[in-house]
Amino acid sequence: MQWGHLSTIYELPFISDHAPMSLTFNDHQGSRKIPFKFFNAWADHKRVLYEVQQIWQQRFHIQKIQDVWMKLKALRPALRKLNVEEFKFIRQKMEIARIELEKVQKSIDASCSDELLLKEKELIQNLDKWDMMEEGTLKQKARAKWIQLGDSNTKYFSTGKNTCLHCQSIPAIDKLVLHKGAKLNQQQRIELCKDVTPAEKAWPIVKDEVTGAVMEFFTTGKLYRAINCTAITLVPKVPKPKTIKEFRTIACCTILYKMISKILEARIQGIISTIINESQAGFIPGRKIADNILLAHELVKAYTRKNISPRCMIKIDLHKVHDSVEWPYMKQVMEELRFPQLFTSWVMECIQTVDYSIVVNAEPTKPFNAAKD
Repeated sequence: MQWGHLSTIYELPFISDHAPMSLTFNDHQGSRKIPFKFFNAWADHKRVLYEVQQIWQQRFHIQKIQDVWMKLKALRPALRKLNVEEFKFIRQKMEIARIELEKVQKSIDASCSDELLLKEKELIQNLDKWDMMEEGTLKQKARAKWIQLGDSNTKYFSTGKNTCLHCQSIPAIDKLVLHKGAKLNQQQRIELCKDVTPAEKAWPIVKDEVTGAVMEFFTTGKLYRAINCTAITLVPKVPKPKTIKEFRTIACCTILYKMISKILEARIQGIISTIINESQAGFIPGRKIADNILLAHELVKAYTRKNISPRCMIKIDLHKVHDSVEWPYMKQVMEELRFPQLFTSWVMECIQTVDYSIVVNAEPTKPFNAAKD
């Protein structure tokens, strides 16, 4: 039996009631599928625009969002080939350029000429160009700032999907409580559902299809499932992690899904402060969580006074809301807050159609569906 680089062989038990097991660890893991990554250094190459234009002139599907997705997939082999031909051996090219530059500069010291000076200038320019390409590629591979751009949902390890046919009919909220709170007015409802309008080097080539794909979602309310597939990368928090809690889970979404979610996020930011109570100071534009810290500090200071009534403070460990909130609950809350039905359907389509793929040893697993009851 083979498990990655580990193979197991079960021997015969003979007179024992236990069978011995032999484990073999192989250093060579064989070929594996490496996920595609776009490096910014490619954008300055003259062949990139040509490859993009050749792919974008083709038509793969009648639906715009699926057509863009298939064009992006078709573009991957061309960019991989470009990387192998032009960027894979960039260090060897730099070494050759340095050797040639050294020879030319020695020749200039011995006998200077205009031809040698032009040759020196050309070699220096090429060396600088390749050095910038290598530095940019290594910097992009090493940097960790993209961690902050990941999806905030960290409940990735779902054991299965429990289907409930009647979950929509069971109320998940207390409507009487919500009726007493703030709600959206008519103008805010109109702003959330207003038409979406379009606002890089290859952008002139791809902008029509990309903007058309994004606007198609807001027109039909349907999201192509492959667009909403998130790759989960496990980044260790400690040098030698032993449990899953010692890994930081990073979610890498597709660019089309990010564009759609950013539009929804920008519209919610415009109205969120009117429906969230002022006691919630964090994560709301225009409010500061430090205000609550100062308030708590003043309250605790008063506890030391004499002749006051008995009192206490409770420390609550708050988990991430999206890890435990139920989808029917989220939908019913939005409805009771008078979010437009169209906007609610956009949000629910985004969160209910997500698939996850775990990246283990730089190789993604087969996508699996995420489900919340």
